[in-house]
Amino acid sequence: TKLTKLIQQMIPVILGVLIGLLINSWKESYDENKYLNKALTAIEQDMRSSSESLVSVLDSQNVVTDTLYYYSEDESLTLLELFLKCGGVDGATIKDIAMEFFINDRGDLIDYELISTMAEIKELKQLVNEKFDRLAVYVNDEMYSTSYQAKEKALILLLDVMETEEQLLKLYSAYFAKH
Repeated sequence: TKLTKLIQQMIPVILGVLIGLLINSWKESYDENKYLNKALTAIEQDMRSSSESLVSVLDSQNVVTDTLYYYSEDESLTLLELFLKCGGVDGATIKDIAMEFFINDRGDLIDYELISTMAEIKELKQLVNEKFDRLAVYVNDEMYSTSYQAKEKALILLLDVMETEEQLLKLYSAYFAKH
């Protein structure tokens, strides 16, 4: 009687609370998916831009390697003159701002495979930068050298940078093939 009335009054309240929780859960899930899609789109745009930059830079770096190889035994040209002859050497612009922001903000929303790929991209980016810096320091220190050895070492350092850039490009290509 009294208990029955109490239960009858509680049922609509409980159902209302449960429906409210269900709607709230659905809304949170919807918002997370919306955020995830925007973040993944931004990350993919960064990857595509970085990939295009790598392709372009690798093409120009191939010109530099050809020039260094062709003139390596010509002791009338300095290392600086060889780099100037082919317009200098460019480094790739590798973007990862969206990836960094997303991993730091809401990395829990993505699967391990994607996080692993992003971590590998970050490592390779850092390695490319370190190798490019090593090349720049060497060329700066040896810019007036005309020796075969100086040109050969610059060539080896540049090829090392390019090899890592190619690894990064392959990683981007593998990601695009899967997504």
